[in-house]
Amino acid sequence: MSTEGIKTSLVEIFHSPLREGEKRKIVYWQDVDKAFEDEFNSIEIDNVKKHILHEKNYFKTKYLLEVEDMEFNYLIYTQESLGENNDNWLLDNILYSTVFYADEVSIYCRDLGIPEELRKIVLDNKKFFRAESRRERFSSYNIEKYTEENIYIGIISVLTNQRTSSFEDSLRSILMESLVDEENKYLKQIDSFFDMEKFWEYVYKNYGYRGENKSLKQLLIHLMISTMSTFIEPEKLVPFKSFIAERGISNCAIFIDRWMNHKTDYEIYDKYAEEIEDEIMFSRTLQSLGIDDIRTIDIFPSIDKAIILYIVDALENKLEDFDEYGKLLRLRKSKHFYDKYKYIYEGLFNTVKMFEFKKEYQTIPIELPQYMIKSYVDRYYLMDSYYRKFYIAFDKNSSSQMLQKLRDMVEGIYTNWFMTELSYNWSESISKNIKDIWDIPGTIKQRDFYDRFIHSRINDGDRLFVIISDALRYEVAAELCDKLDAESLGSTELNSLLAGLPTNTKLGMARLLPYRDIELRDNGFVYVDKINSGNMEGRNQILANITEESTAIDYKNYIAMNRDELREFYKGKRLNYIYHDTIDAIGDDATTEIKAFDSTETAIEELLRLINSLRGHLSATNIFITSDHGFIYQREKLEEVDKISKEALSPIESKRRYMISEENRDIDGLLRFSMKDTFGEESKLNVYIPKANIRFKTQGAGANFVHGGASLQEVVVPLILYKDKRSGQSNVVKPEKTKIKLTNTIRRITNSIFTLNFFQTEKVGGKITPCSVKVYMVDDKEEIISNEEILLGDKVSDNPEDRTMSIRFILKPLDYDRNKEYYLLIKDAETNVEYDRIYFNINLGIKSDFDF
Repeated sequence: MSTEGIKTSLVEIFHSPLREGEKRKIVYWQDVDKAFEDEFNSIEIDNVKKHILHEKNYFKTKYLLEVEDMEFNYLIYTQESLGENNDNWLLDNILYSTVFYADEVSIYCRDLGIPEELRKIVLDNKKFFRAESRRERFSSYNIEKYTEENIYIGIISVLTNQRTSSFEDSLRSILMESLVDEENKYLKQIDSFFDMEKFWEYVYKNYGYRGENKSLKQLLIHLMISTMSTFIEPEKLVPFKSFIAERGISNCAIFIDRWMNHKTDYEIYDKYAEEIEDEIMFSRTLQSLGIDDIRTIDIFPSIDKAIILYIVDALENKLEDFDEYGKLLRLRKSKHFYDKYKYIYEGLFNTVKMFEFKKEYQTIPIELPQYMIKSYVDRYYLMDSYYRKFYIAFDKNSSSQMLQKLRDMVEGIYTNWFMTELSYNWSESISKNIKDIWDIPGTIKQRDFYDRFIHSRINDGDRLFVIISDALRYEVAAELCDKLDAESLGSTELNSLLAGLPTNTKLGMARLLPYRDIELRDNGFVYVDKINSGNMEGRNQILANITEESTAIDYKNYIAMNRDELREFYKGKRLNYIYHDTIDAIGDDATTEIKAFDSTETAIEELLRLINSLRGHLSATNIFITSDHGFIYQREKLEEVDKISKEALSPIESKRRYMISEENRDIDGLLRFSMKDTFGEESKLNVYIPKANIRFKTQGAGANFVHGGASLQEVVVPLILYKDKRSGQSNVVKPEKTKIKLTNTIRRITNSIFTLNFFQTEKVGGKITPCSVKVYMVDDKEEIISNEEILLGDKVSDNPEDRTMSIRFILKPLDYDRNKEYYLLIKDAETNVEYDRIYFNINLGIKSDFDF
């Protein structure tokens, strides 16, 4: 330090406020290395006298300070070692004075606020403190009260580039850098600027690792297996006995838990977990563990593989505990490696639901058509949804052998049982009960849509929006309806319409318009009241014949407009049709039909976006969402038995699922209906449709995604009635997440490993939406003292028992004060908003995690 720097430091000391009992400032400048004698002689400070202390003037100095001059400030320079001799005459005086050092280590201590009694630690680590950048980082930790331990941890934290002083974070950074000790840059830093033995000493102190040949890889195995031992009895982990910690086991579990759940660092953990489980051959041990041993564990990805395999094997072996499989799959959704196997899990979940459906129904009975339609909209449609969602998951990871195995099961249930039985029995029902004209009692006909829902309201001056989404199947609309209900203030009502035959686009679109007459002309186009209804120009003209205050527009053109353009376009318009075509555009093209199910996901998102735009930009209140027809789609290649040859008719129009002809014949394997319901009493046209889900033999690809026929999936089309509401209106029910509540009544913790029970307060559905919460323990300083767990509130059951959950917690091995307050926090995992804080008393009795 320069002379000027020394003087500045001394001036600061002399000008600092007097401490309690002080009447003046006495500063002892200790210079045992005799390096600053010249600087002392040259320094002069106002209102400060200088004095030199040596081995022969101790008593004289004492007499000077305590008798002769008790008023003036003194700077006393000495090359003696103060405080080491109990016979020192000045010992009391020195204790109440300030000792000043100008050597390198003392400067570091003074700058960092480290007390002199810890000076030796700084001296031993002088090499570390010499770098200004390291001192600055160390200082930034703002350590409140220095101890030997927090200085050491601070040094390690600086050398591992931490933002805060934390041994846990430092160790994680070291392990993330490399498991090869010789290549680890942070270990090299510790070896160069700290003490490697001291580092491993703190590893043992915190995590109980004390191997003979210490290595980072062995340490990580120790941490993982020790964590595993908190879930599984040690006797079941005999091959790994040497890796189980004898102390610090709670710290091991919390270390692994926090690393796995870190928002970015988890990626390296995942990589290591795969490497380690292979290296220690963990799969062998898994074979000896039961499903109850591993159901809540997520340390290694092979555990998820084992759980998936357990359920798949159970399905193959016809073990029908489907409720248990569903609970297990839902439990795994909150576990660490779920995302790694997300699509397998989703595919498996939907497979289980299909098995469960088959167990519930066994057979699909032949009923009157109106009753079969009711059964379809109440329950049967779910099988279409499970099948669709399975393939959405399958297509995300189609190379998975597990998903390929599940696909065989899915096709066996859906195609070979459900579709075959449902479509055959439905064909039998309509064949016996519907004569000549397509009409089913108790249903709302698609052709009556405008007159039934729109006509009177337009006459009353209402402003309406009608969205027609091509091939929006009923089960897809049910999902859209659920999302609308959960994401907006508005009310939704899902109804069904009976589509006319054939269930093709041009006729379905025409039936949804206001009309007096519909005709199919020789050119193949459908005309409504003499106007071609197959293009936007014609549709606008048809609507304009009802009211000039009308529009028809394609979704893509709508979405291309900004808010001001939309408001200008819809200014003064009351009858508004919007045409959306995503599902049919993809599915009806042989080159893209394999993406038909993916297109339903896109369609749902687009329709939600459209409805939100209508609500937000145009203040739309009354919105109708419907479709021209549904579809049937089978992923497996069709066999010849699934096809039928076209008869020697003279068709006006022929597709895979229908033929239109003026001939009137009864033909085996085909259903025939007059088209007078669409074209009027004078019409001679008939539609011929293969029974069940059979297709007409046609050259070329594109037979898997079809419509035009009379299957329930094709003729039952959705009608969503959406009425928007604004906050503040009467009877408005806001979407609200279900809550998770603690059910334990005892608020005392007496064991470092304990279980708490939770309850999802309401079932999910309608305006009650799923929630995801983080749950963990904190002390009175908000420091996390336990593992952090995620709970998913996504249960749809009415049974309260099905909505109960348990979490196992592990407390860090700390000195818990039974007189202090500790809290269980429940936070929204998406927003991090705390919505419950529950007081707990922690009294662990004798601390079990210590070392002599």
